[in-house]
Amino acid sequence: ASFAIFFSHIFKKRIEETTIFSVLLIILILYIFGISSILNIGWYLICILSIVFFFFLLINYKKINTKLLFTWGFIFIVTTTIVSLIIHRYRVVTVFDEFNHWFLAAKNMYTNNELYTSLNSNLFSKDYPPVSTIFHYFWLKPSVNFNDSLVFISMNFLIFSLLAPALSIFKNNQWKQALLSGFFLFLLPLTPCNFVYTNTFVDALLGLMFAYILLKYFTKK
Repeated sequence: ASFAIFFSHIFKKRIEETTIFSVLLIILILYIFGISSILNIGWYLICILSIVFFFFLLINYKKINTKLLFTWGFIFIVTTTIVSLIIHRYRVVTVFDEFNHWFLAAKNMYTNNELYTSLNSNLFSKDYPPVSTIFHYFWLKPSVNFNDSLVFISMNFLIFSLLAPALSIFKNNQWKQALLSGFFLFLLPLTPCNFVYTNTFVDALLGLMFAYILLKYFTKK
């Protein structure tokens, strides 16, 4: 959270716009360290940066524009993430493709602190880009044991972070439009794939990333 709030303050952007930026930055940092097979060092660096950002924000709290933080995009991310935490709390992997690749990839990274493309990985296919799996690792690292539910929750958070920027067009007093749009945004990924929130396949994620790029391109000032 300190990453998103920090960048919101620095760039004067709404928090739903800096959340996905923060997520991608975290993935990039971990990827860079993962190339050298020291994912855990990258994770600790992110923790240190989070603490530094937190104290920076604490010192400068009077200068923080709360209108950029308490937005409809923020409410969307918090609400959907809470729902995801409740739904996936005890969920375990049951689909063969997930068990055979995506969860195995996450488990390899969690166990070895390396990208699943490393020689130590027992993964059969290592050609897929490790973007989402790196973010799974970020959520899994503090856990004492590998936790299936955290993989689902982190995947959902990625999706919500990509959807939320669409709500940045609404002002705080436009609650009817924002709530209705937020509801339809939540349903949008379910249109082509009705189990998108209960699996870790990257198809919907790739589509949303493309849609996010288009949104940024056509709404840039």
